[in-house]
Amino acid sequence: KPVRINIVEINREVATDFEVKPAIASSTLPNKRTVRTIAQNTNSIAAINGGFFKPQTGVPLGTLMINQKIYTGPIYDRVALGIFDNGYDTGRVQLNAHITGNGQNIKIDNINQPRMLSTHILIYTNIWGNYSPACKNNNWNILIRGNKVIAVSANPIKIENNDIVLQGNKEILRKIIKDKEVYINIKLQDEFKKASHIIAAGPY
Repeated sequence: KPVRINIVEINREVATDFEVKPAIASSTLPNKRTVRTIAQNTNSIAAINGGFFKPQTGVPLGTLMINQKIYTGPIYDRVALGIFDNGYDTGRVQLNAHITGNGQNIKIDNINQPRMLSTHILIYTNIWGNYSPACKNNNWNILIRGNKVIAVSANPIKIENNDIVLQGNKEILRKIIKDKEVYINIKLQDEFKKASHIIAAGPY
């Protein structure tokens, strides 16, 4: 049968009062709204259902960056759309993130995403929700506030504004918390460094 396709065309060199950017259902990721509701809440004139998300929670499955703030990291090496001040580009996002402390430098595998491998080290922020996920065997949640290690627990930890919870294998994480002060560095590859927004979905 015929498929109806709606197309919105915008020339941003002429329509300088308009912008193209991603939006989420609410201030935290575990939430869902209709596209119509999200459009109304953001005063949009046009909207499409953009990225993939976990159906049970609404958490984006793949990279999401809004106003250069990373909400979620990449998964499955999926393709992302970068929205720049002067155009667009597509590519596979590479997250270059590390945490340092006690003379150690440990790779961070992702941000605000479901745990893929037991060996992965993940960051959770209050965008993920009010609490970090529960730990599985031999894992820790480490609460970091202002570069200081505040708490260590195998149970979910409440995440306040600007808190970071690091989750991973406790034998690895034990190496960095001895001096109670840690530093996190998060970068994207050069291709996406100047992007204002990034939204990921599936194959090219």
